[in-house]
Amino acid sequence: MNAGNEETSPLLSRLIFRTVQPTDVPRCHSIESSSYPPDEAASKSDLQYRQHHAASYFRCAFLIDEPGATSGDAGGYGHLLSVTGCIVGYICSTRCNSFTARSLKHHDPNGKYLAIHSVAVDEKYRKLGVGSAMLKDYWEVMERLNQGVVEGLKNKNKVRSAAMVGRGGTSGGKKSALPMEKIVLMAKKDLLAFYVRNGFAVTKVSEIVHGKEEWFELERRFSVQSLGNESKECYLIDAFVDPSEKNGRSGNPAGVVILPGPPGVDDDEQEVKQMRLVSSSESLEDMQDTEEQESPVKITARGAEWMSAVAKELNQSETAFVWPLLTDATQLHQQGQLLINGTTFSSQLMQHGDEQPSPSSPSSVYAIRYYTRTGVEVDLCGHATLASASVLLNHAQGTKGQEQLHQDEVINDRITFCAKNDVLYAELLTTCSTITSALGSSSAHASAQTANTRIAMNFPWKNVSPVQPGKDGRDAILDILSRAFFGAGAATASNPVVASEESTSAIAAKFRQFFNPKDPHLAHHVLYIGVTDGKEDLFLELTEEGFDLLRGINVNHSALCEWAGYSRGVIICCSCGVSSSELSGEKTSTTIEQPCVDFRSRFFGPKVGINEDPVTGSAHCALGPYFGSKLNKTVVVGKQESDRGGLVECTLKPEEGRVQIVGTAAMTLSGKLSVPL
Repeated sequence: MNAGNEETSPLLSRLIFRTVQPTDVPRCHSIESSSYPPDEAASKSDLQYRQHHAASYFRCAFLIDEPGATSGDAGGYGHLLSVTGCIVGYICSTRCNSFTARSLKHHDPNGKYLAIHSVAVDEKYRKLGVGSAMLKDYWEVMERLNQGVVEGLKNKNKVRSAAMVGRGGTSGGKKSALPMEKIVLMAKKDLLAFYVRNGFAVTKVSEIVHGKEEWFELERRFSVQSLGNESKECYLIDAFVDPSEKNGRSGNPAGVVILPGPPGVDDDEQEVKQMRLVSSSESLEDMQDTEEQESPVKITARGAEWMSAVAKELNQSETAFVWPLLTDATQLHQQGQLLINGTTFSSQLMQHGDEQPSPSSPSSVYAIRYYTRTGVEVDLCGHATLASASVLLNHAQGTKGQEQLHQDEVINDRITFCAKNDVLYAELLTTCSTITSALGSSSAHASAQTANTRIAMNFPWKNVSPVQPGKDGRDAILDILSRAFFGAGAATASNPVVASEESTSAIAAKFRQFFNPKDPHLAHHVLYIGVTDGKEDLFLELTEEGFDLLRGINVNHSALCEWAGYSRGVIICCSCGVSSSELSGEKTSTTIEQPCVDFRSRFFGPKVGINEDPVTGSAHCALGPYFGSKLNKTVVVGKQESDRGGLVECTLKPEEGRVQIVGTAAMTLSGKLSVPL
């Protein structure tokens, strides 16, 4: 960074400042070569790259030959064709997310740092104030540019993704979508005073090796800070509410945090390529040969730590963190495929089947991650997905009047969620579902909810595989079930359950009823023991009588953690054939038909910090197919019987390997999150 120690000069009145054009690069390279030793100077190709990809950040000082000209900003430099002069200095920079040797090699249009590579002045014009004049102009222009980005985001009332769609670009580089935090640069010891006089602060001795001498790092922060530390929208949403609950207290509360982009993205922690559209003729090998960029789907360790801390602060069973990836599904359909974490998804899949998109049928693509109240990340959470979809789709619906909505109509508002290992789909419904068609408006939730709170989600199908008999299988599971609910061991050949005259407590009575002492290898009320795909959840089907025997018991949740054959939670369920209100014991008018519930369930997740989940949408990826097959139905309704409870409707699509999960969401709180990233 060679500007020279300076004094003021009348020469400055003849300077104008403008962006560097391609034809200016040879002159800039000449100044560069005379300003730095060979092992520090940028090559001509380096300057060409910076001019091509970061033209807005490459500015020069142009000295007009004619005396008497006044200095000014020649950003629109067309009038310079009538004047003569030469470039006497320049400043070039690129954007990055970390100030490292690696990050300085490439320009990231949305990097939070603006890294100055060169502040160079022609040798004949040094020590005349040219360097300070260039820095003053540069700072003012960058401040205005940064402020313009922020104002643009505010005017649109949304933050666009930092992810870039497509490949290539124009000679002006790609337009920034996010503002910058600060300007950073390196300087040798003899120039530190010069940069401090021009508003910079010395931070440390640089770890970057550049030539043979020691360098120091300096920075100057913009008045408009990065959006990463601004307040973020957050919500509390009740998902899968039961409209038949008169007190309105049902459903599973979830936190939802809306982010402008992947949290804590850092160049040094990149693991995968930027999610982007590729033409159908482009191979994955071709993509791997292109410049590596940040992934909007995967996140850094810093981002994960921040989301974990926020989830603990919100203290909900799960909190979803959502940020935009793509905003035009029509463009997606036309351009080809979507690459996420090494897996290619076709445009037809992204469009929810065979229906063709149109300009009036927008579908946005968002990344989504889930964290529990203990800060543990989980791969999939149905109720938090429903909550997130309700926030995004209701916001998108915005000014549409309810008079436009008609029964059996589906609004063309759809969202694709890219989760850690799955692609999920949600759409805003106004059609009456199996649950809501028979409810009328007698309940608190039914009267409070509007049509646009019904959300249909497309989730992956989960199969259930049986657990084999044996001491490490069924016997072990029956044992932990006994200790979890009854504080005792299960009946086995070596430890039969014998009713003693002293066992008169209610719990002991339930325990004797639950297991059949005549067959120590088979639990009387346990009809099926299995695990879901990937050994994620333990799956137990009970008789309805057995299911009811477990109600009202204080559960020893630590006992449920002792079997190592599952990683997430324990699903306990049974078949059912009564209405929702009959299950809750409420009396309803005979003129109002209540929805028939096909199965009942409970979900325990102490391994991920959730003792009992109020309503678990993702568990119905397995519950729906299981009871659909058992009852020979393609649409089944489940009631999860926690303290709050809720209803989940499942439409089975075995040919697609998907389950459509429909539920109702109710917003209970909205505000701003101010936890710094």
